[in-house]
Amino acid sequence: IQIKRFSHESSWRGSSKIATHVSFPINALDLKEYIHPKHKHDAHNRDTLYDLCSVTKHIGSTGGGHYISFSKHCATGKWYKFDDTRVEPIAPEKVQEQQAYVLFYTRRKQDRSVLGSIATTLSVA
Repeated sequence: IQIKRFSHESSWRGSSKIATHVSFPINALDLKEYIHPKHKHDAHNRDTLYDLCSVTKHIGSTGGGHYISFSKHCATGKWYKFDDTRVEPIAPEKVQEQQAYVLFYTRRKQDRSVLGSIATTLSVA
């Protein structure tokens, strides 16, 4: 989900950055209400819940800046902040406080049996 963070107005005013805070869920973003009624009961539309897995944030202005990413480790469920060569843990609450530019969600499947084996394979000591 891309959040509009830049405003491009007439040529004499140029562009500006939009700093409005946008609230977003970390878990269980439900998109059921956005499925066309004709397709609500289709098999591929059963799973309508999405969980946040990454956020991109822009720091700076329209003239230049820097991007930072916040991502959730799929096996441990812990969140990390990625800023060039620096990686550090971050609390989920702090992720929600960010001025998000792009939100990445993964679809939550009703059949989660395969996730156990993936988590085991990717587990970090």
